[in-house]
Amino acid sequence: DLKVVKPKNQSFKDEPPEVELKELPPYLEYAFLGDNGKWPVIIAKDLSSNKKTTLINVLKTRKKAIA
Repeated sequence: DLKVVKPKNQSFKDEPPEVELKELPPYLEYAFLGDNGKWPVIIAKDLSSNKKTTLINVLKTRKKAIA
């Protein structure tokens, strides 16, 4: 007989847990991979807007791996 075990951690498709955003050093900033401030990531502040957009798009496609 096999037992069915449910995973303890949330999967990528679930809502992310609520997190408290902390103050960052002046050279870092938060970017969000989801709507309404969900799925926060920390990125370098000095990136150009084009590079920020590219980075965020890559992170969104890999969200399952980093979530």
